[in-house]
Amino acid sequence: MTLEDDLNLVYTVDYNKLLARYKEGGDKLQACEDRAQELLSDPDLPRFQKTQILVLLAAMTKDGEEAWSLHWEADFLWQVLRDDKAIGHNDKMASRLVELKAGIEETRTALTEKHGKMPREEDILDIFSTDGILREPEAKYLEKERKWFANLRRVGAKSLKETCEDALDESKSKGA
Repeated sequence: MTLEDDLNLVYTVDYNKLLARYKEGGDKLQACEDRAQELLSDPDLPRFQKTQILVLLAAMTKDGEEAWSLHWEADFLWQVLRDDKAIGHNDKMASRLVELKAGIEETRTALTEKHGKMPREEDILDIFSTDGILREPEAKYLEKERKWFANLRRVGAKSLKETCEDALDESKSKGA
């Protein structure tokens, strides 16, 4: 087992404990939120688990602006993971990424019902940078994403949601 595998296992256990506290609700929610914030400050937290925790926090945060900000960050990290892990290259990771994206989309729906429509991307980005200016890595990544989506629309490709659903159906058929 590699160090990365060991870290993933440790943080997956931590995430599962958080999820259990969240599902219990009541007085467990504050402990869940506190531990989630503590984990997010850990520099060793892998991106996958960080994304899961951000989605969980977005779902439980009462403040709409903060919830959408957490959701946006989770979606952004998912896109980084998708590029880094190359969906299609590793079936197990592809399946996990599809499930994670489904959770992000479910949270988007819940946030829309609870707090109204998602703010514009520019408004959310202002929350991330105190001076309203994107840092170079984020700006480069967002430009790459915009070009990628524009190219998909140009060639009439399926939406990302349809692509994720196709990947999930394919992984289910292979597992059956």
